[in-house]
Amino acid sequence: MNKDEIVHILNFYFRDFRKLFDKLIDEPESENVYSLWKEFKQLRAFLRIVNIESANDSTLKLPNEMKTVYGYLGIVRDLQWLEHKIKNINLSANEIKNYPNQLTEELNNWKLKLHQAIHKNPLPDAKEELHEHLPKSIHQTTIENFIQDKVAKIKLLLENKEQEDNLILLRKNLRDILYNIFIFNQKLGNGFPVKICSQAKLKEIEKAALDLEYYDDLTTAIDLLQPRHYEKLSDTEADFLKSVSKKIRKEKKQFKPLLMHDLNSLNNLYLPSHAYSAK
Repeated sequence: MNKDEIVHILNFYFRDFRKLFDKLIDEPESENVYSLWKEFKQLRAFLRIVNIESANDSTLKLPNEMKTVYGYLGIVRDLQWLEHKIKNINLSANEIKNYPNQLTEELNNWKLKLHQAIHKNPLPDAKEELHEHLPKSIHQTTIENFIQDKVAKIKLLLENKEQEDNLILLRKNLRDILYNIFIFNQKLGNGFPVKICSQAKLKEIEKAALDLEYYDDLTTAIDLLQPRHYEKLSDTEADFLKSVSKKIRKEKKQFKPLLMHDLNSLNNLYLPSHAYSAK
């Protein structure tokens, strides 16, 4: 990959950021939040490859103001996901008022912080800062070594895939691979230069990634439903929180065997033949 191609991808994402920033100002709906949050994740995954050959041995990271936007996006997304989950549960009881109001108030506060961060328009400075440290190229061996490292970590994590912390790391390493495949295929149009599995198995691996994301969402929702996050709840509403949490815990428990089954597809990942041996 040459310098022009690296710049092309970077510019592509910053154009998308600009469009989605404008959309979020007018329509802070969950779809727009999720789209922008996902674009951030894709660019961060690409920068992890770029970092290996970054100019002057500097580390390419999103500048602080962009990281602030990304952080707020994650919080808003989590709260919107929980709000959607709550709306699918019967709230007909007249006693259940404070909890939904507090959830909405918290969500609106974070949306306000997100809007304020966007209004600061961090894009021009962030784009310039990243451009200053781009490498002249990304070599084939660099991409192979990146994939080698990720696949080796995934295979090691699969040995203890029941552990919650390992599931988080599996999701992150797998997404780093899949997001970069998407970028090379869709944003650059060149096709990914390293084969990670047969084409027939790729959809199964993508499904495993979606399963890991959903499992993580359930875990986050359970944490957000802990009474410590909310004040001035009546006993009835506290019991309601416990009931909702119990339902999500049950869903998580029932979902885990399916997740474990789908994670077996990750055993089909290839180790690049020309990469170094991961340490």
